[in-house]
Amino acid sequence: MINNNQQQDQTNDRMAERIADPIIKGQRRLAAALNQWINRYSKKRQQWLLVIFCGIAICGLIICLAVPFGRIAMQRQSFQPSHIGLPSDGSPTTTHLKPTDPLTKKK
Repeated sequence: MINNNQQQDQTNDRMAERIADPIIKGQRRLAAALNQWINRYSKKRQQWLLVIFCGIAICGLIICLAVPFGRIAMQRQSFQPSHIGLPSDGSPTTTHLKPTDPLTKKK
């Protein structure tokens, strides 16, 4: 039993290696390309790029947090509550739906 578990672990490790190797190689290539690109600039310019990137990221996060709770979101709620089994497009149907349950259906 222990031998079978060890063999299974080795198989899983090989499979994980095959999956992880291309991902890690791609990450290393991307990091090398970004390092090569950013190292063309002076340290002062790199700091400004970092500040700009962080500022844009912070603004994006604030917008993502503020929009769902803002006044704009409250005004756009035009949906109508619907009953289970009715279409979800929000338009109420005026015709009565026929029952499809075989226990309640009259013969």
